[in-house]
This record gives sequence, C-alpha cells and structure tokens, in this order.
Amino acid sequence: MILDAKYDRQSLREPVIAIAQKHQLPLQIIHCNAPLDVLSQRLQYRTGDIADATADLLPQQFFEPFGSTELPYVKTLDTTQSVATLMQTLGV
Repeated sequence: MILDAKYDRQSLREPVIAIAQKHQLPLQIIHCNAPLDVLSQRLQYRTGDIADATADLLPQQFFEPFGSTELPYVKTLDTTQSVATLMQTLGV
C-alpha cells in the first residue's frame, strides 16, 4: 500500500496504521524530504503530470509531524541523495 502526500495529517494516517496492525500487515512509512529550495526548484521544472502543485503553493504546505504511534514505522529519506544511496537506505 502506498499513501501519498495527501496523508499529511495524523488523523488520515492513524486509520491506515490501525488496519495494518489489525491484519498483521507489515508497515513502513517512508518519509521523503528535501530542503525547501530544492523542492521549489523541482516544482518549477515539473511538467506533463496531473499534479496541481506549484512552487507558489509550497510555503503554504503543512505536514503534521509523526506521532509516537507512527514513529516506529518511519524511515526518513533525504531525496537529494543519489538513487543508489536511497536504495541502499531502503535495503533494495
């Protein structure tokens, strides 16, 4: 199961975690991040997809921090690293 950035609030993530726990499904939350200037640059050059995200909206974005029940599942990735490094971090 992949949850995208629309799951930026604990109230949206908690039910998913509860379902995974109830059904004893493996769960890992991969939190991708990068510095604000890098994200802005990526959005400026983004073309050809259906996403409505723009660099102008970036300062308005809010990600609710992970709570104590989520933290055991979180692996944070700095997406400014090379693909090889990211894959190694993920154990792929």
